[in-house]
Amino acid sequence: MKKVLLVAVVSLGLLAGSVSSVNATSDWGDAIPIPALISLNTGANAQGNSVSCASAGNCAVTGYYTDGAGDQQGFVVNQTDGTWGNAIAIPALIGLNTGGDADAWSVSCASAGNCAVTSYYADGTDQQVFVANFTSVVPPTDPAVVLKFTG
Repeated sequence: MKKVLLVAVVSLGLLAGSVSSVNATSDWGDAIPIPALISLNTGANAQGNSVSCASAGNCAVTGYYTDGAGDQQGFVVNQTDGTWGNAIAIPALIGLNTGGDADAWSVSCASAGNCAVTSYYADGTDQQVFVANFTSVVPPTDPAVVLKFTG
């Protein structure tokens, strides 16, 4: 069956989150682990918070994971033409997150490969808000290479 749209992101804690697709008959597809999130989530606590699809099979998911130091960090992962890339830490957010408590609550994609994510981080004293825009220069098979993030 042809898969047409990402529809669910669930928090699985130790399992590092998962995604699912819907097929053309509107049945739920199988949940799968978010690619590469398990390797980021060495602190064994992760959650997917938001999904946005610019079109069928072209989506982004954002949330948080816990690193080996016990710090909570934000991640993003893209789907292009129905294929998921690998989850990556949101560039530069780790450097801002000196207080060890960051999240990525919301993602929105205006068109395939043109998205923005927002939420908060701790600067060691207070909680601050961030926004990151990302655009895909080429179809993102490896988001760490092809996504350009700007603040």
